[in-house]
Amino acid sequence: MSCQLIKHEKTHDWFTKWQDVLVVGLPGKQTEFGLTNTNRLIKQYTGANGIKTGFTQEAGYCLSGSATRDDMTLIAVVLGCQSSKVRFAEAAKLLDYGFATFDTVKLAEKGEPHGLIEIEKGEPNAINAVAGEDISILVKKGEKESVTFQVEQDKKIKAPVKKGEKVGEIVVYQNKKELGRYPLVAEESSEKASLLQLYTRLIKNVVE
Repeated sequence: MSCQLIKHEKTHDWFTKWQDVLVVGLPGKQTEFGLTNTNRLIKQYTGANGIKTGFTQEAGYCLSGSATRDDMTLIAVVLGCQSSKVRFAEAAKLLDYGFATFDTVKLAEKGEPHGLIEIEKGEPNAINAVAGEDISILVKKGEKESVTFQVEQDKKIKAPVKKGEKVGEIVVYQNKKELGRYPLVAEESSEKASLLQLYTRLIKNVVE
């Protein structure tokens, strides 16, 4: 849940704000409440940017904490701690270990082109296939060169094709072992070509 939540940029403003004022009530009867962030990592840990503290008698002191350094974001989750101080210390240890041990390999950005695809009986009859999302892989330090990817386009794609529709996959490997598959999508729409467009295209191909 934390991993999906931090993908939304607006949440970064909420998580990193240390203090704020909340105004509640009807006009003329409003009351101000001061709010202070309970996640002390925001003040104490370099790069900290989230996420949520929690406590119940059964679960103890808990924290889902995140931090970003050099384009790499890590999340540390701790449960069942004996005190608030302990949960922040344990989360910091996990984050320290992560930043000291791992690197991020950025393979593609959302919207980045990865070849043309032909659309059967489409107008246009060729469109860009682009990465459907940012693709970053976590690897141990010193292993960046072992990560590669391959573009696999779907075969015989027929019109119509809608913008953002899946048209293939980006397959990621490490030392030839498959790590994951990510969507390759249409950069724009391709509608069904009219008979006149198909006829004109046929004549042009014959002449050329």
